[in-house]
Amino acid sequence: MEIEGFTILNKHGMIEFEGFTDVTYLNLDKLVDIDQNGIEVYPENVKKPPLGKKLNKSAILTFNKCRYSKKMSHKKVLKKLIKKAEDQVELFLLFYLFFC
Repeated sequence: MEIEGFTILNKHGMIEFEGFTDVTYLNLDKLVDIDQNGIEVYPENVKKPPLGKKLNKSAILTFNKCRYSKKMSHKKVLKKLIKKAEDQVELFLLFYLFFC
């Protein structure tokens, strides 16, 4: 089954997949983790589908209530989040970070 604008969310954050997403036979509890430390899709011990298929595709990530040391500048926080994102995906396109 394909769902347009498929979204997964909880109190820590949200993943919004672009376009139509095939969610047939996906066990989201095993494939997706959204917690206070970040967002992970397809943990290391799980084989990913080809790029662009299932959940291995472009998405918008939203983090709620990110907590970082007051000693860290916005630039350092941005670098840390970009590094985490790059470790998770094969292709890193664009990253927006808004501070309230």
